[in-house]
Amino acid sequence: MIKLGMQVKGVKEIVSRFDFLGKELNTAARNAINDMAFMVRKKQMETVSSVFDRPKPQTVKNFFVRKATKENLEATFWFDQIYGKKYDQYILPQIEGGRRQMKRSEQRLGRFYVPGMGAKIDPYGNMQGGQITQILSYLRRFGDVAGYDMNRTTRSESRKSSKTKALEYFMVTNRRGGLKPGVYMRTEKRGGFTSTGLPRTSRKMAVGAFQAGKTVGKFHSVIRARGAIPVMVFVKKAPSYRPRFPFFEVADKLINDNFFKLMDKEVAYAIKRMFR
Repeated sequence: MIKLGMQVKGVKEIVSRFDFLGKELNTAARNAINDMAFMVRKKQMETVSSVFDRPKPQTVKNFFVRKATKENLEATFWFDQIYGKKYDQYILPQIEGGRRQMKRSEQRLGRFYVPGMGAKIDPYGNMQGGQITQILSYLRRFGDVAGYDMNRTTRSESRKSSKTKALEYFMVTNRRGGLKPGVYMRTEKRGGFTSTGLPRTSRKMAVGAFQAGKTVGKFHSVIRARGAIPVMVFVKKAPSYRPRFPFFEVADKLINDNFFKLMDKEVAYAIKRMFR
């Protein structure tokens, strides 16, 4: 958190020199502090846009300024809440480095995850919230399973078109049958599974059975007869970030370069108001 006010080096000396201005001095200091705080906010928004890849508008704009008053000559600049959680928990690893905290969806699943090949990605490079909600809703409807139920189906609930006969999700918590831990989407389409990116199977197999023993390209042949597409891939540790958002450095430089210019301007205005 950045607090901007009388603690800035050199401000007290300026205030003591213009003590004769009385209440007008408080007005000048308040205006300079608030102008500086909003200047920092604007610069931080520009920095977010430059250091992050396709940041969401909410990410770019999610800063708040608590303005100084004549009674309290201190402005506070920090992160606001975003998506119902504290934004600093979301962004601090980008400033200080280290591992991030769990997202709410990860808390529900009890695991960290990264998007799989079946994930729908939004224009900002993140997994679409609608798909995450759909997955959590589906898994909750059947209970948070330990392992996975290979025979679960919801044909009547998940029918979307004449071409798509079934859609369901299942969760793998321990590697089994060649499937890594994660959340998978199981689909059945006419004409095989080439549209999913997985090779179609030539053998007719019962639901829940595996085609095992061979390798096709990069895909090991543990492919379900009805298709198993990874949507979320579980990872053992929280994703780690290197510091790349110079939040405090940007603010310090801007304050050092501009605050006293703003203060001088406001003091000059105060003198004019006092003697006009």
